Amino acid sequence: MFFWNRRELWMGTSMEEYARVTGLLRGAGIRYDFRTVDAARDARRSGSLGVDLAAAMTYYVYVRKEDFSRAADLVSRSSSGGDCR
Repeated sequence: MFFWNRRELWMGTSMEEYARVTGLLRGAGIRYDFRTVDAARDARRSGSLGVDLAAAMTYYVYVRKEDFSRAADLVSRSSSGGDCR
């Protein structure tokens, strides 16, 4: 999926919520792409005292522009957290 043909559907720090969102999309047959950003990448080398490493990972889920409204409706109807765009 090319970046100009996709739209950010969801963003959050919960792996469980990420799995729920992608599971919903898979179940509905909606193609998606994802990206993860590890904010604590450098903290692991230099020390991570006081850093919540679980919350340091940010997950992004993208869908095709033409699937966005259907996907957003699906995710928001069963929402339990995160940020549906």
